[in-house]
Amino acid sequence: AFGRGAGFLQAHVLARVERETERGGITFQAYADHSDRETYGAGATVNSFDVDLSHHFQAGTRHHVVYGAGLRYQDDGITKINLFPENSDWRASLFAQDEVSFRDGALKLTLGTKLEYNSITGFEVQPSARALWQATQRQTIWGAVSRNVRTPSRSDRGAQFDLVPGLGPDGSPALFTVLGGEAAGGELDAETALTAEVGYRARLGERAALEVSAFGTRYDDLIVQANSPETQPPFTPFIASRLRNAGEGRSVGVEVAASANPSDPLTLQLAYAYVDLDVDTDEGAEPPFLDDSAWEVLFTEASTSRHTASLSAALELPANVTASGRARYASKPIATTLGDSFDLDVKLAWAPGPVRVSVSGENLLSDEHDFEGVEYITPLTEASPAPRRVTAKLELDL
Repeated sequence: AFGRGAGFLQAHVLARVERETERGGITFQAYADHSDRETYGAGATVNSFDVDLSHHFQAGTRHHVVYGAGLRYQDDGITKINLFPENSDWRASLFAQDEVSFRDGALKLTLGTKLEYNSITGFEVQPSARALWQATQRQTIWGAVSRNVRTPSRSDRGAQFDLVPGLGPDGSPALFTVLGGEAAGGELDAETALTAEVGYRARLGERAALEVSAFGTRYDDLIVQANSPETQPPFTPFIASRLRNAGEGRSVGVEVAASANPSDPLTLQLAYAYVDLDVDTDEGAEPPFLDDSAWEVLFTEASTSRHTASLSAALELPANVTASGRARYASKPIATTLGDSFDLDVKLAWAPGPVRVSVSGENLLSDEHDFEGVEYITPLTEASPAPRRVTAKLELDL
């Protein structure tokens, strides 16, 4: 596949092989990607490659087991904002999951874990447990508890952001700067999230469905700006702060999704989400010489929209042609000057046999209120319009 837009070029190839037997099956997948991108005045070239192998089988009448392994490698080159212009990372993982059925499959319990070793933070464990109850033929109730980790990104570790010139405590000229963890001579740990979820699904007649879910998450070791007294004047430039694992937080939210199929060719989907996010720092971690309002906008929560909604439609046309579109809304991010955002994506696809050709447009309504997220550092960068993109794809199913 190949895509090109304003300041954006991406190409990737995917190979997937599946073999099914009476008791289970094996899946092997290999993926390679190359991208060139320029945003916020910086350029990035990223090459990545990963392979995954999984095996699933039935053990007795109650157990369905899945296990597998994966390996991922990535190298990149970044200009203008990074102290380390070239970088490479790798990670290897193992996973296993057992789905146990009770009461003729009406009740299912799924237990699993993922073990990962990566070149950034070392060994990480991500367990999960999920229960699903088919209360009736049309109603399902489910719940889950899981632990997830986020390894420090390239920007977290090596970036340097020059904020504003000014005067230091002694009145001498100084440059207020934020350094990534490794750029400041330290190391970062993985961020962790412990999440509990509960949900309800229902079929409303033959052509409509509704799903409601609620969640709560506890975050630890969040990467935020923290005071760095060892780099204060008379050192130059004046380092205001560096990124550290000095944050913690929580989020609660509700998601609602509804789908309808009013006629055979037409499918509609409506989604809404509310999220309340609160992030705090360890005592004494605040960067110096910033007032409360300036400090607030440096947090991830400052760039989070409490309300998001989308409306999607797909229409099956004659001659194997499909047209689809999605309208998106996000409320004003907390503690920013950005406003509410509206946007539109459209896609036209033609699938004659094993060949699939598609043309899509993204962010077609972008204006000065829209912005791109760059992981956890968005509030440190200048807000910029999300780029309009037009992508063409040619896929062959062998």
